[in-house]
Amino acid sequence: MQKQIHDSFIAQVKTRRGDRLKNDKLFTGDIWVGEQAIEVGLADGIGHLVPKMKEIFGEKTRFAVHGRKRSIFRRFGTQIASDAVGVIEDRALWAQFGL
Repeated sequence: MQKQIHDSFIAQVKTRRGDRLKNDKLFTGDIWVGEQAIEVGLADGIGHLVPKMKEIFGEKTRFAVHGRKRSIFRRFGTQIASDAVGVIEDRALWAQFGL
């Protein structure tokens, strides 16, 4: 099953990167980052995600920030109650592991 997944991955990379790949010995499990990834054709450049995506898709491009949702107490400005609920939630999470 792993070979099948690996072969599919290789085919996908070769399809997407095409002639930009410099050699076929890229799929050994080694990791290329930064300048090395550019040299072997796995990356086009180094940069920050937001400016690059705006360059490609236009200045109106927006990004959704995902994170922990604010509790109902925090939304209404009741910080003390929110902190208390946060402590209870943390203790409940740790209790799952017997800590």
